[in-house]
Amino acid sequence: MEQENIQNSQLLCPDLKAEKQMMQGIDLAKEQGDSLGGVFEIHAYGLPVGLGSHVQWDRKLDSRLAGA
Repeated sequence: MEQENIQNSQLLCPDLKAEKQMMQGIDLAKEQGDSLGGVFEIHAYGLPVGLGSHVQWDRKLDSRLAGA
């Protein structure tokens, strides 16, 4: 059910009530000449052990994802 909601959502939101509230917030910010930031979360499964580095900043997984 949630997957169907996501596919039919302009904001890729599985909760249709939350999506309406989000769109109202976006419209309000736009009217005020402002914008909204966002947070996203990524889940990755089946990755090899040791991917990325905790020592070198340019080899950390979050750095590599951001660079992509």
